[in-house]
Amino acid sequence: MDSQVEITRGKTRIEADRMHYDIVDDRVDAIGNVHVEREGNQFTGDELRLKMDTGVGVLENPVYKLMRKNARGKADRIEFETQDSATVIGGIYTTCEGVD
Repeated sequence: MDSQVEITRGKTRIEADRMHYDIVDDRVDAIGNVHVEREGNQFTGDELRLKMDTGVGVLENPVYKLMRKNARGKADRIEFETQDSATVIGGIYTTCEGVD
């Protein structure tokens, strides 16, 4: 991955081609080759809007790996509802072995 920018807070790390951090709202807007690692889970996508303190946000066109569940998938979008919960919109989810 040739990302240009990285931000880390606690157990969340974000890399992207471009990123804007709003210190007042504690919000990150990332665009281009976005890669997010959260609690060991991995998400890649096109665009991310994430409130760092609450974990609430949206990732567009994600491909993801959920390490604790040994699962993976892709979607139109993922809506992060908290640090520990998310909703997959227009996506697939599998725990079957296969080629990544």
